[in-house]
Amino acid sequence: TLTMAGILFIGVINVRSSLMTELDNILKTLFNYEVQVYLDHPYPASGLEQRAEAVPGVMETASQTGLRGQRIKPDGSEGSAFGIAGVNPASDFFQPKIISGRWLNPDDRNAMVITSALAGDMPDVQAGDTVVIKTGEKEYNWKVVGIVLMAWEKNSYATFDYVSSLNGAA
Repeated sequence: TLTMAGILFIGVINVRSSLMTELDNILKTLFNYEVQVYLDHPYPASGLEQRAEAVPGVMETASQTGLRGQRIKPDGSEGSAFGIAGVNPASDFFQPKIISGRWLNPDDRNAMVITSALAGDMPDVQAGDTVVIKTGEKEYNWKVVGIVLMAWEKNSYATFDYVSSLNGAA
């Protein structure tokens, strides 16, 4: 019995170690950066990036902005709220695995990429579909151009410039 307990213990430790290593590899691939800073208000991205790049050891920066959105379903009812992150599509800081459609292009305006977790809340939506999203008191038509593998976060991504224009931070 003691021998079996020892074998089981070693097996559990090995599985845990392998799982943690694999999770670390996945997160390093998906989020290719070491520090993320949240600010209390929108600030001009160029000024923030210049100041951050002046810090010794900082090699590259990228700004993000965000909104809260809520899908208006075809029957007029409201879906769950979710985040809309405004990102630079050309940045290599975020490298998601595309499972349907495509990633954002720099010239996209009302295009969004949704996570697989958010897609689970919208089973009638596929890449290429147009959805109505309410942000604040306004409703906008967005084209879902892609779906990325991210089962743990109900979020979406759009271009930094477009999200900034909607939240007044442009």
